[in-house]
Amino acid sequence: MIMLFEKYKKIINYGATSLLALVLLLSIFILIEKEGETGQPGEVTEMFEVRLPVEVMFADVFMDGRTKFVLVKDGKEDFFEFCLDGRREERGYFYINAIHPSDENAQKITYKGKGERELLKILNSWDSSDWEPRNEYDDTKEIAKGLIEKLEKRTRWWELF
Repeated sequence: MIMLFEKYKKIINYGATSLLALVLLLSIFILIEKEGETGQPGEVTEMFEVRLPVEVMFADVFMDGRTKFVLVKDGKEDFFEFCLDGRREERGYFYINAIHPSDENAQKITYKGKGERELLKILNSWDSSDWEPRNEYDDTKEIAKGLIEKLEKRTRWWELF
């Protein structure tokens, strides 16, 4: 057994070194990806032209199958709206420029695509620490946080390939 180990020692060392290099490279890639998720103050998102940071004005849920929508105000005082379709036939797609997918101006964005990464950046730029609900039924913060979690799951780099 020891003779066998000695014979393949170089191969084992080479494999371990390669594995360590791969782990280091992936760690750097993850750090680079994480750094860009929140955006910088004053940054304008590429696809949607939303100036960061944003303030989430309101978020709610329709009773059509749980479609969620968010209305944000950006750093230019412009409003931007988007929604996550909860209807049975199109469940799971995000739409921009609308609070509901059936709105006339609704534009579907690519599932797990660049648009979803930008929505994540937009939501992550919101400082919700001083958010105060308007009433006991206001679930804006919880809805926004839930959408952040959903987008984070979808936009992990290893799921993009």
